[in-house]
Amino acid sequence: MPAPVDHDARRRHIAERAGALIAEGGLEAVSYRRLAADAECSTTVITHYFANRHELLLWAYRAAAERSQLRFDTALTESGGDLVASLSALLPVSPDTVEDWRIYFAFWHTATIDPVLTREHRWWLRNCRRVIAELLQRHHGIEPKRARHLARMLLTLLLGIAAQAMFDLRGFTAGRQRRLLTDQVAALGFGGGPQ
Repeated sequence: MPAPVDHDARRRHIAERAGALIAEGGLEAVSYRRLAADAECSTTVITHYFANRHELLLWAYRAAAERSQLRFDTALTESGGDLVASLSALLPVSPDTVEDWRIYFAFWHTATIDPVLTREHRWWLRNCRRVIAELLQRHHGIEPKRARHLARMLLTLLLGIAAQAMFDLRGFTAGRQRRLLTDQVAALGFGGGPQ
């Protein structure tokens, strides 16, 4: 009797492999044939789990976003609410985070013209602002309206650092990215750690 198949894990694995291809060569790099070879499955398996290429790409985007969310949540818990440590988990400072930022940036143009991807992209941006605002409220005592405003500023800062780093990873080392983040957080009046 064949072993049972974990369909959710299989679908996620295929989406993650699609993400890896996107990180290497952009959205155009994802063909069913190439993905099947990379994921060690058949194209039939891919079409079984994804109705079309658009759905597959959406799953790849979500997988990268969910990994980033998990990194943030883990850093938040491990640091006890340290603002710099939690936000640093989102910076492109390791092979995994660089890959996720490549995936994220690969979708930017498409997300401006595809209504489904626009909604998805908007949801993840709002979610990121929400979790940053919650961190500021819960661990730093910032009132909700101010926390939402600061969360917008901090997300803008993260996007700016990441964009610069992705075009110059040698110049924007992990240490330099963290220093920029630390300096800007301090300029906003935070020492980083919970108050």
